[in-house]
Amino acid sequence: MDDNSNNLGKACISEEERTREMAQKLFPGGVNISSDGLSIDDQIRRTAETMQTAKVMFEAVFCYDGVIVKADIMRKRRNKWELYIVKNGKNSMDIYLLELAVQYYVIYGSGVTISRAYVKHLYPDYVRINGTIVEKLYFVTVNLTSRVEKMQAAVVRKFNRVTGRRRSPD
Repeated sequence: MDDNSNNLGKACISEEERTREMAQKLFPGGVNISSDGLSIDDQIRRTAETMQTAKVMFEAVFCYDGVIVKADIMRKRRNKWELYIVKNGKNSMDIYLLELAVQYYVIYGSGVTISRAYVKHLYPDYVRINGTIVEKLYFVTVNLTSRVEKMQAAVVRKFNRVTGRRRSPD
C-alpha cells in the first residue's frame, strides 16, 4: 500500500473515532469499556460487571454463538438496554441495518434485554454556533428496532450457513 492510501485509511479511522467521541458526549456519565491491554474475555467480563451499575456504556463487548461484537453505545432505561451504532455517513443504511441486526442478535443472545435499536449518523447540514459544532444538532437518530427484530430469523439462517450449525430462530 502506498503512503497516500495508508494516510487515507488513517484519516477515515480518525474521522470515525471523532464521530463516535462526539456521539458519546450526548450520553454524559457513560463508562468506556477500554480495550487497551485487555483480552476479549476481559472486555466481556468488564462489560458484564459494568452493566450492573452503569446507565450508559461505550464500546461494550459481547459474545454469543461464537460471534463477538462491540456496541458503540448502550443506554439503560427501565431495566432494558437501548443499542446505538454510530456512523459518520448515511449513504449505506442497509449496511448499517445489517450491522445493527447482528449486534442485536449477539447481545440479545448473550442474555441482555434490548428495548430499542438505533443508528445515529451525521446530519449532513449540522449546526455550528460561534464556530463550535453543537452535538445535539450534529446527529440524526433512526429507530430501526422493528426492522432489526424482523431480521433476526435471517441472521440465524446466515450464521447457520456460515457455521454449519442448526440453531433455530426463536
